[in-house]
Amino acid sequence: MTTEHQHTGKKDTFDIQTIWRDVRKQMVVLIFAAAAVSMLAFIWHCQTRSPEYTVEATYAVNSMYASGSKIDDLTNAQNVAVKFSQVISSNVMQKRVQEDLGDEIAPGTIVAEAIPETNLISLKVTSPNINAAFHTVKSVMKNYRSITDLVVGDTRLSVLVQPRVPPTPNKEMLSYIFMGKVFLICMGVLLFITVLLSYFKDTVRNGTDAEAMLEAEYLGAISHEVKYRTIRDRLKKTKKPLLISSPAISFQFVESTMKVARRVQTRLTTGKIKTLLVTSCMENEGKSTAAANLALALANNGQKVGLMDMDLRKPAQRLIFGIDREDENNIHKVGKNVDLYLFSGLDKYFGKEGELEAAKVAAFIDQIGKSLDVIIIDTAPVDQVSDTEAIASIADASLFVVREHTALVKNINNAIENISCYRAAPIGCVLNDSYAGWQESMGGYEYRRRYGYGYGNGYGYER
Repeated sequence: MTTEHQHTGKKDTFDIQTIWRDVRKQMVVLIFAAAAVSMLAFIWHCQTRSPEYTVEATYAVNSMYASGSKIDDLTNAQNVAVKFSQVISSNVMQKRVQEDLGDEIAPGTIVAEAIPETNLISLKVTSPNINAAFHTVKSVMKNYRSITDLVVGDTRLSVLVQPRVPPTPNKEMLSYIFMGKVFLICMGVLLFITVLLSYFKDTVRNGTDAEAMLEAEYLGAISHEVKYRTIRDRLKKTKKPLLISSPAISFQFVESTMKVARRVQTRLTTGKIKTLLVTSCMENEGKSTAAANLALALANNGQKVGLMDMDLRKPAQRLIFGIDREDENNIHKVGKNVDLYLFSGLDKYFGKEGELEAAKVAAFIDQIGKSLDVIIIDTAPVDQVSDTEAIASIADASLFVVREHTALVKNINNAIENISCYRAAPIGCVLNDSYAGWQESMGGYEYRRRYGYGYGNGYGYER
């Protein structure tokens, strides 16, 4: 059965949800990377920077009119202080200090600032040499009058705070501040790169993308389900089984899975399909869980269903249904009050991975098919081994499971095209682990309520 599907090959829109999930997943790595760079910058800064010392003195400015009357007005005194600060910080003062100290001592950086709303001047000299800083302040105090008299006339400076030799260099925390700035800059750059890579990654992010970009009919989305219920489960990596029959599964996951199952069943009935191959482009897309739930949903609808675990590389169905690995039986009846049979451990009959004997598989399917209505075959991802292609030449149709924002669109379409060359042409694709899947499933809730597709009717399973 081949379904014609036209795709535009264009991504939907800027999806902030997938970008945020990518950033959140990479956050620990980004923090460690930024921290490593900032620590290297801290070491470099400590090794290369030279300590500086600042010697400070404070002056009070007193000014007289030419007539001799004293000026008490604070504003005028501050104006005089500003002029003094300009003169003391000038190149003329720098030359005078250089002449006074001689060539053996280089003068430090002279800064004189008028303190706002006061008649005070703060004189600061900064230099890598503590002696040079101290002697520069002394030289300024000795020579300022010879320069300022020419500029502001009769003005007197009163020393309020004498200069002192500082016990430690300036800004001891400068390296830590520098490290913090480097960390923030690195985090910003890494976050920007992560957002760009996430946006330009050519993946399927939602149902609209699946319809537009994939070369197979879109059959719906299965909602994202939390795998770890508690922090303790997350630390111990204890996953709950994602089966629709489990009472611990969310309503959204069950409803979205139900909707997909009904659409798949419609195509199986219309196309008279008995064996359905379930696969994916790459591993870790959730195809085994999707196959198990599809088989369980069909069985709950009154059909006799066989579920074959033909992923010989990483068989997962026993784990999903909670069957002991040491159990030597290859056939298990699973599910409550349903006709669902799991066939596992089949590698001993059909050969190891990459050595699958298609003729034996076909004979086995014909044999068990006499007593079953539908056979769901869980196979390895298409890009892993040739086993899937061998089974595709036997099965009646195939179903692709595409995990949201995982595999590249070109790789998915190549896998679909490869399977289409065999007998098991795809009936469509399912978007798995979708954060928008529950919204799609809710769209058909009213329809299910009217026509009896509830927990006790259409699918009839107990939660």
